Parts: sequence; C-alpha cells; structure tokens
Amino acid sequence: MTIYLGVDAGGTKTHALLADETGRAIALGGGGCGNWEGVGLDAAYRAWQRALDDARARAGVALEAINASAFGISGLDWPSDQPLMEGLADRLNLPPGPRVLVNDKFIALRAGTTRPWGVVVIAGTGSNKAGRNRAGAVAGTLGVGTDWGDGGGGMDITRAGLAAVAKAYIGMAPPTLLSETLPAFCGFSDAPSLLKAVTREDFIPWGATHLVFEAATAGDEPARKILRWAGHELAEPVVFIIRKLGMEDEDFELVLAGSVFKATEPLLVDTLLADVHAVAPKAKPVCLTAPPAVGGVLLAMEADGLTPGEAVRCRLIETAAALEKRTQSCEGEGEEGKKDF
Repeated sequence: MTIYLGVDAGGTKTHALLADETGRAIALGGGGCGNWEGVGLDAAYRAWQRALDDARARAGVALEAINASAFGISGLDWPSDQPLMEGLADRLNLPPGPRVLVNDKFIALRAGTTRPWGVVVIAGTGSNKAGRNRAGAVAGTLGVGTDWGDGGGGMDITRAGLAAVAKAYIGMAPPTLLSETLPAFCGFSDAPSLLKAVTREDFIPWGATHLVFEAATAGDEPARKILRWAGHELAEPVVFIIRKLGMEDEDFELVLAGSVFKATEPLLVDTLLADVHAVAPKAKPVCLTAPPAVGGVLLAMEADGLTPGEAVRCRLIETAAALEKRTQSCEGEGEEGKKDF
C-alpha cells in the first residue's frame, strides 16, 4: 500500500491527513497553530510533528511508508520563507520522496477542483485569493487586508456594519436594522453604548458578520449595500488573477472557501459572480466542502507522478470528511470561521 501525506498548517490548527493511492483517507491527525509567523519556527514545527504523529498513531503507519507529501502552510508568503519551511519539513524526518510546500490557499484550491487548475477565493475572518492555470502558472494576493487588495472578509463586513450604525446614529445615513441587532448581540443596551465602547475601549464586535447577512435578508438596504460592496471587493483581485493567468476564455472552477460563503443570503455571491462572469463567463462556482488537507494529498499524489481521477478525489473527500467529523466530535469545534458565523 502506498501512503500519501497532506498537511494543512494553518493559523488556528494543523491537520495531517494520510491516504492511500485509491483515495481512501486512513487517518487525520491534529496539532496546534502551524503558522510560524504567529508562534515561531520551533512551535510551528512541534505542531506539524504532533499532527503527523497523531495521524500515524491512529493509522498504525510507519514513517517509512509515506511515499510523498505536500504541505499547505499559512505564512509561506515570500521566496525567503521557502528555505525556512523546507527546514521545518526536514525536521520531520520523512523518507526520501517527492515533497511540495505551498501557501495554504493552494491546497484549498486543489481540494475544491476536479482538475489541477482553477481559482480560489477564501473569505473567513479575512480574505485571500489564488489561481493556477492549465500550464501550471500561479498567481495570488497577499492575504493581509483591504488596503492590500484583500477586502470583503468577515471582519470587513462587520466593520462596515458598525460604520452603518454610526452613520445612522449621527444622521448621515439611513436607519438600519443593525442599530438594534448589533448592540444587542454585543451585550449593549443601544447603539450609542456600543459606539462609545468601540471608540473608548477599542472594542471589536467579533462574530457579528452573520447579522449583516440577516439584516440584508430582511430587506435592510444599508446591509444589502454592504454585501454588494463586499462582493465587489472579493471579485476585484479574482478578476485580476484570471487576467494575469490568461484564463478569461477557460472553463475552470471558482472555489468559494470560508465561513462567509456559508451564509444563505445570496447577494454577496451573486455580486461576486456577476463581476467574475463579465470577464470569465465559463467560470463555474463550487463551494469547498472538503477538508483543505485533501488538497495536500492530491498534490502529493501528482508530485509522485499519479493523475488522480474523479473517483479517487470523491473517495478522498468522503472519507476525509468522515474523519474530520469524528475528530471534531471528540475535540469540539475549533474552526476559525466560528468567529464570524
């Protein structure tokens, strides 16, 4: 049996997924924050090692059985980061074999596509985007916020909702349902109390993104304006990536990943897709339902010379999702998106 390793080293936790060549996920191991920018190189290594050891222990698989590996790493952003991450991977003492190290947005992309190319837009607390064309060329954003081309994430939506409350309070903008729901959600009696806390105590209304979607569904025009704005913000860098990679006339999948896309109100997604389809009419939106580590396994297989077909991919998604559900039921919810929804 040939074993492949996919690692999702994120800012909240690290997952290591082991699977065989048929796409059967064997074990999913967990560790802590795998982003070296947040915890340092040694702590990131320990999270990677713990996730790998956990997966191996669950599967009863020897280290020597792993044929190829791929790591999606939060914090692998610049060429100078590559040798640092190679050093961390070396410390895991994996056997010789193909190894891929990429930013974690690229394993999310691969997890959501039926082919090795496509575009991904990630919108959770923040946002990030990336693409790979048929020839293998890649492009992406930096994932560091609105001012750097990555607007439209959950906190941007929440801040815009707070701004709508402030403008309504001073009479600069129309009344909004958010003037009632946002203070109540944050534990304040009214809008002035919330606004005072924000200005005096640097209070941030974490977890309130869903209120903007709910207000928009109820017909609140300020909330609907926010979602249209967020959709345009998400679309702008996606359109840039599509053009940079020459994918305007391609038939490709646009992977929607992150908690923002779990909302039932369609306005944001409709706005995003309208902008994208104006440039790339064949782009097909798909919501990411697979654990991102699935993308790591697929990249490892491809690095080893395999061409995993749709049956392999579907089996991998199904079996990995079952393992993830089982892990969550034991450990409790730890998903970053829970901050927003």
